[in-house]
Amino acid sequence: MNTDAILQLRRESGASLSACKQALQVSGGDVSLARTVLQKQRTDEVEHLRSATGLGHERCQQLLDEWGSVERALRYLKEEQRRAEALSSVGPRRAWPTQIRTLEEIWRLQDPGELVYELENYVSHKRFARRAPLSTTEHVFSLLASMSSWIEAEGFQDLFYQQWSLTDCHVVEHALREMGAERLARLLEEASTLWLK
Repeated sequence: MNTDAILQLRRESGASLSACKQALQVSGGDVSLARTVLQKQRTDEVEHLRSATGLGHERCQQLLDEWGSVERALRYLKEEQRRAEALSSVGPRRAWPTQIRTLEEIWRLQDPGELVYELENYVSHKRFARRAPLSTTEHVFSLLASMSSWIEAEGFQDLFYQQWSLTDCHVVEHALREMGAERLARLLEEASTLWLK
């Protein structure tokens, strides 16, 4: 299988590496036909998510860009709703989806879980609603904050086949080493090396 063609399709379509590989296999290696297959899959996924959630077309596209599949997007929405309900049961009633706090407000939070939750909301809103570029620190935070849930949901290999680029792997390895998580950085480096073989 032509790795360059798979990477080209990923860049053009935003689809996962496994989806690009599968589209190339189905199309007999024809990149143009694989593009068409991916576009059709994307249209079907957006419509499926719209019918399941009642959300608008643009929001469904954003969710699919972020989560890579209808199932993951639905899991995310369910988890967001669960978190909002849990927070509302212990404090003042919060609307769902929750309002985005400013960074100044977030940094004043004392509870680590709430701080991470609010930072995730802030970064996600900046990236998908405002369509603003993330700083390197925000990008690394986004990758690290969601790493555990991706591994728990789909397994370690999902990071490589669905979620991260090779550059993301290197960025996260570096961040983990800076935080003193050398063992986890080595495991990630080993896993990404095996994936490339």
